[in-house]
Amino acid sequence: MGDAKPPARIAVIGAGWWSQVWHLPQLDRNPDSEVAAIMQRSEAPVAAAFLKLTLKTKTELRKIYPNAPVYSSCEELLADAETMNRIDGVIICTAHSCHNDMGAKFLAAGKHVLMEKPMTVDVAEARELAAKAA
Repeated sequence: MGDAKPPARIAVIGAGWWSQVWHLPQLDRNPDSEVAAIMQRSEAPVAAAFLKLTLKTKTELRKIYPNAPVYSSCEELLADAETMNRIDGVIICTAHSCHNDMGAKFLAAGKHVLMEKPMTVDVAEARELAAKAA
């Protein structure tokens, strides 16, 4: 029993449709992972209205994932040293145009990054980000 690995502690960056219906529930039910933090800029995901979907608000997500602090920006999360020390990696599920900036920040903080596709909206940015990850 002493050889059991702790669960992977993952922060989910962007709590829109894909995060709420896939990433968060999958991480939550997997004994080998833990939702370690959630970043959602607005109280209600912006795309929800556009897509005519009903998604959970930040307030509701706090109740569903009570052990995961919820942040309003990557900068706020990155500034929280205690939470950052507990996080092993992040899943970036935001607007594609934000992927490069957010990915670079978390790579610079020494975190593993899983990025939803497309990786970036620019080939040169993708190459730069891949080089940072290497």
